[in-house]
Amino acid sequence: MGRELNPRILGDRLDLKFFFELRPGLIGWMLIDWSLLASQYKQTGDVTSALALVVVFQTVYVFDALKNEVGLAYHLCCNAISTDPIIVIDNVSYVL
Repeated sequence: MGRELNPRILGDRLDLKFFFELRPGLIGWMLIDWSLLASQYKQTGDVTSALALVVVFQTVYVFDALKNEVGLAYHLCCNAISTDPIIVIDNVSYVL
């Protein structure tokens, strides 16, 4: 009874929850990064090393997340558990 927690289509090959939760946002993030890099190159004729490093590292992060998307819920839970008590207790944690 009730709703399916992880709806799948195409014979259990495509998990809709992971697809809509992860892929559009990360791929859009990477496209924005690359468009900013192209815009800076078009305007100045050069790309700063800081922007180039950010784009490369974030692209690697996106490809890694898309490749290993099964563990995303685990990382989100661990991050929430490890940082929430500190934010509640420490008044200056907004600086972090």
